[in-house]
Amino acid sequence: MPFGVRQVEMIAKVSLNGADVATKWTYPYEMDITRYLKPGENLLEIAVTSTWFNRLVYDAGLPEKERKTWTISGPKADLPLKDYGLLGPVCICREADR
Repeated sequence: MPFGVRQVEMIAKVSLNGADVATKWTYPYEMDITRYLKPGENLLEIAVTSTWFNRLVYDAGLPEKERKTWTISGPKADLPLKDYGLLGPVCICREADR
């Protein structure tokens, strides 16, 4: 049974029922989860990591004593934030549905 998402920024680790299925960081963000499925209820977990860019932009706008991050040359406080995470749509579909 294919599982997929349109876009992930930056890396997604997929687990189903406690078993690691795959880690994806490039297109296509699809994987076959058939062997991890069990009858009844299943637990799908997706852990997404990104960069520190947005945190650094936010901190750049804070007084130095309030910042949680530090870097020699980071982004400026006025830069637009970047989209990170699971940027759906996400689908779990049967082969016949594709």
